[in-house]
Amino acid sequence: MSELHSANCKQPSEENKEEYVCCDVCGHKDINPNDLEEEYNLALIGAGYCHDYCMTEDMEKDYEEALKN
Repeated sequence: MSELHSANCKQPSEENKEEYVCCDVCGHKDINPNDLEEEYNLALIGAGYCHDYCMTEDMEKDYEEALKN
């Protein structure tokens, strides 16, 4: 995760502090990495996590290409 997104990451409530991660694009800390539904784990393209609606076209192309390999 880039320093910019880490710095902009909104803080979770105490009960989900450990469970959720930030979206690399919008910075909202509301992605549960253990229960991805409409989110992506972008480890294949060297990133963290992203909401479906935040993913850029370039990110989507890179992600789809990585899945093929």
